[in-house]
Amino acid sequence: MSLILNGTTGIEGAVNLGEVTATGSTTARTLTNRFADVINVRDFGADPTGVVDSSTAFQNALNLIQAKPNGGTLFIPSGNYLVNTTLTYSNNSLSIVGEGEKITIITKTTGTNLFIFNGIKNPSISYECSTLHVTGITFIAGKSSSGSGAAIKAIWPENMNASFCCSLENLHFRPLDGNGGVYWWDSCINLKNASQSRIVNIVSNFVNSTETTHIRLDYGNNASNFAVLMNRLYLQGGLYGVHQTGCLEMLMISKGEIVGSKIGVFADSSASLLPTSPVGYNPLIDIKDIHINSKEWNIKTINWESINISGVEFYHGVGFGTDINGGNVYIENTTDPSASKGRHRIINNKFESPLSLPINDIGLHLKSIGKAIVSGNLFLRNAFRNIFLENCNQITVSGNAFYPGFAIDNSIRIENTVAPLTDSVKTRIVGNTFENAAHAIWIEGGASDCDIIGNTFDDTYIPIILDNPRIFGQQIAIQGNKSAAWERKLLEVNSVTPSVSGAQEGLCYFANSSATTITNFVDGFAGQTIDIESNNGNTTIQHNADIRLQGGVNFSMTTGNRLYLRKEDSSSGSSWYETGRLT
Repeated sequence: MSLILNGTTGIEGAVNLGEVTATGSTTARTLTNRFADVINVRDFGADPTGVVDSSTAFQNALNLIQAKPNGGTLFIPSGNYLVNTTLTYSNNSLSIVGEGEKITIITKTTGTNLFIFNGIKNPSISYECSTLHVTGITFIAGKSSSGSGAAIKAIWPENMNASFCCSLENLHFRPLDGNGGVYWWDSCINLKNASQSRIVNIVSNFVNSTETTHIRLDYGNNASNFAVLMNRLYLQGGLYGVHQTGCLEMLMISKGEIVGSKIGVFADSSASLLPTSPVGYNPLIDIKDIHINSKEWNIKTINWESINISGVEFYHGVGFGTDINGGNVYIENTTDPSASKGRHRIINNKFESPLSLPINDIGLHLKSIGKAIVSGNLFLRNAFRNIFLENCNQITVSGNAFYPGFAIDNSIRIENTVAPLTDSVKTRIVGNTFENAAHAIWIEGGASDCDIIGNTFDDTYIPIILDNPRIFGQQIAIQGNKSAAWERKLLEVNSVTPSVSGAQEGLCYFANSSATTITNFVDGFAGQTIDIESNNGNTTIQHNADIRLQGGVNFSMTTGNRLYLRKEDSSSGSSWYETGRLT
């Protein structure tokens, strides 16, 4: 650049530098104006050694930026700055830039919040607001008797629906010492009503901290256009890795790891914080390609309409807190007991728990959920239940591999205590592999219509248990499953009322030597399903009051034909009802 000097009073005195024209540019500017483009906290007396409290210097620099028409940038050079007074900034845009998260350090040893940003909606431009950008800084917290406040607390008006609010990237949060306990911050990052925001490349280490949440997102009851994108999170310890409350349209988390928290990701949209119209749901959570290992739940969500979880490696059991009634993933809807809504996909994940966990450990727990696909997942060593479907509708569980190893309960358990509203509800358990399980599939109570088709059971004590599943009148079809433990029972030859007692999982076959018309199957029990195969053409099943066949006509079986019946009690007596056939 060229430099024009209008006059000087000496090297140590005040200098009138006149104007500077940058090489290649056309407009000359005074150096004082150029230096003011980016506010350097050192120009306000900030001490980079950390010996002197730099709170006043930081606040004076922020005040100057806040007074500008469009805000500006606060530059923090390398150093370790002690800031023990809460810094505030309001009603304007701000960018805080350090030289790098291991080069620029801010330490707080007393007090609560470190920095509070109060955003405002632009009154003249729709979908615009004051914005916050922070990058390249490490924040350090000292110990406290009770944690409160946040390192970065940014607040915008409720129901603002701005196009962009916040970008936080390349930040590191850690305690002053690494011995664990309670620190000044109950959250490292706390965003309130932040619309369209990014949180990228965050490292936060609060191992053994019982109160610190790494990232907290709080919203009111109407944030229909709000979305938060998180990428490359590396969060260790703390109460929650990510904790969301209120109404948020989209939460996306990808890559990195969340380890050692009580709950890894807790998306808590309680009904009181959701809009009254339409009622009951936040639209979308997308979590993928990340490792999560927490003590109670790795992921816990309440009242989200669509949840996509893919490529996640879950390992349950590291962190603090009780792990009773915990597990890897818990998804619940509290606003629609009929479970009529939902579009959930749990695909290609790995669920694992250590051998030392207590008996209540669950891999995937869906409660009052509708329309979910659970496919291509690997379940390892979940002691209590790999999948628990509680009052759910239209769930497909397909192509999963279950290797519980020491399961003392069930690989898949289905319990319904609420009657479905329609007869079209269906749960499908198709093409899964079960190995070394105590009970592979257990259906209890008023289960939905259920197809159990084409599954493989190896070294499984009891593949399928049907425990009074017909309370609400639905049907259960069991077809094409394979198990080395199962052998078809030969029914009494040429008997018109053969006994089905002792048929393993209802598997039996006919080998009648002469033409025989079956009028009933005796010694069955309510809810029992039988799968009957014929190895010749000598058997006809009669449609009558005891055997209700589809179409109301007899079924003349030929070699290889199969008939599926289910015994049901009614006010008029007990009858077998056809649930399907293979011809």
